[in-house]
Amino acid sequence: MVSFRIGVDGGGTTTRAVVVDGESNVVMARTQSGSSNLYNLGLEGALQNIHIAVDAALEQAGMVVGQIDSWGFGLAGVTGEHEKSRWQKALGARYGAGAVIDEDVVAALVGAFGPDELKRSGGAVLIAGTGANCFGQNESGQRARADGWGPMLGDRGSGFWLGESGIRAAVASWDGATVPTPLAQSLLKHFDVPDLNALVGVIYDPTFPRDRIAAFVPFVLQAARDGDAVSMQLMHDAGTHLASTARAVLEPLGLKQLALAGGLIENAPEIRESLARSLPGIELLQPRYEPVVGAALMPLAL
Repeated sequence: MVSFRIGVDGGGTTTRAVVVDGESNVVMARTQSGSSNLYNLGLEGALQNIHIAVDAALEQAGMVVGQIDSWGFGLAGVTGEHEKSRWQKALGARYGAGAVIDEDVVAALVGAFGPDELKRSGGAVLIAGTGANCFGQNESGQRARADGWGPMLGDRGSGFWLGESGIRAAVASWDGATVPTPLAQSLLKHFDVPDLNALVGVIYDPTFPRDRIAAFVPFVLQAARDGDAVSMQLMHDAGTHLASTARAVLEPLGLKQLALAGGLIENAPEIRESLARSLPGIELLQPRYEPVVGAALMPLAL
């Protein structure tokens, strides 16, 4: 008898849902909606976006709730038992008490290795996009995590960190405090300002969107590829920061395999190279499945 699973990967910007064939793990339907972060929207708003994504996935697959054998929800902001119990009550009312709920990084970990390999050998996943964190579990079920504290407290080596570091380097260059870098001109172009005095007004405006900091990363990447020593050093430093975060998880769990995920790592081989040099003896892997499929497989990883 064919089984069907639904996985939901809920983040601060997008909620993704898939219907997966339980025998082959082939994705039969894929949809998305808005944020389902509890702290961004509150429970009701986040829940509504989950329902929108799930309902659309069911419709796309031509199925109804009763045909789904298991549910896995990997949700941003589920950092403790209090948040998990709130979600369990809210989601269980519609999807059943057996729905498996955990934070989004757990879905990424299950997807990276698959439930069988994770239970057999353990593993860790390093995620570096706008933010950065590492999460792992060994064969005994022990877990460890590092970073994921947001841009004010952590996210070392992340897209936000690299963008901010590039901006700081550009300003220092304009001041004459460091060596010249093409990032100085890129800074004015990115923020569409004539000089640093105008930039101050943009950056410190209370409505300034913080995602524009991470959006400076492409300028840093291009400058590094053009041979800019300042940008090349920043790329190296991003890799070493990420390696330090990974070691904080790998070493206490006794793990030797690390899956890499996230837009920054995927688009910057220079950072991956720096990371690899900083983690001798660690096998770096591509994730087996994407996080939303990992969410669908979470019930099998218990």
